[in-house]
Amino acid sequence: MTNRANRFPTLTLALVAGLFCALLAGTAPPAAAQSPFAVAVRVNDDIVTNYEIQQRRQFLSLLNAPPEVLQGVRDTLVNERLQNQAAERFGVSAEPEDIENGVAEFAARVNMGPEQFVNALGRAGVAPETLRDFVRAGVNWRNVVRARFGPSAQVTDAEIDRALSADGGGSDGVTAIDFATIPITGGRGDPRAQAQALRDQVDTCDDLYGVRPEGLERQTLPPSEIPADIAAALSRLDADEMSFDVTRGGTLLVTMLCGRSSGIPEGARDQVREQLFQQRIGSYASGFLEELRADAIITYPGG
Repeated sequence: MTNRANRFPTLTLALVAGLFCALLAGTAPPAAAQSPFAVAVRVNDDIVTNYEIQQRRQFLSLLNAPPEVLQGVRDTLVNERLQNQAAERFGVSAEPEDIENGVAEFAARVNMGPEQFVNALGRAGVAPETLRDFVRAGVNWRNVVRARFGPSAQVTDAEIDRALSADGGGSDGVTAIDFATIPITGGRGDPRAQAQALRDQVDTCDDLYGVRPEGLERQTLPPSEIPADIAAALSRLDADEMSFDVTRGGTLLVTMLCGRSSGIPEGARDQVREQLFQQRIGSYASGFLEELRADAIITYPGG
């Protein structure tokens, strides 16, 4: 399942507002005074220049990025070199249209067209290639991670059920159970024979009202509020099935399941599935990036 919002880091409304104001003002933070095209880092066979570091800081400053993000730009660019190398190695490098689509998504977040957005960045001192490099790295890494870990990161229905249950539902996400109980005593013969005769006359819970209106109790309760013996009997039933397993003294308490409800909003399962998938694949991605850094030859000519 492709989630377009995860192609590159999501901007918050505050960051978008900061970018919009900065672009309108046409201001740019001062660039560091150092040789712009000198090599700052060598990453295997690739390099990162001082110019790229300055440009990325300038771009992120327009996004109101926090100081720790700006300070970590050099390491971020090193990581992106490794991610791009991995994309090339796995044959999943971003196509030109992927990059342009990413630029268009960025522009749409500040209600601009792609060309208008790129021009506005240019007036603020950020080169178009700085934006495209940023988008390219995000798309490349997404492609690498999904190609390498996508199948193993898939989420099962059972995992979704557990997540929904943890959010407040009962077992398997059930929030309410509709059931009926009918007490049968031995006064008119064998209680089980009477229960079976009742079973033969009804197909659904609603049929009970016409067949045995007296002594019928129908309730809809959360799983936690149902007596344990009745809950155990209901757990073994599908809708409109009966159980003869519950007895209270000399009384057989026929138990019929009318239905279960989850109270889960439409689309909630898909949302939970995507959240769990992103968490799992994010963990895989972090571990793989650590492996790439550990195996890489990274040097800093400028110190």
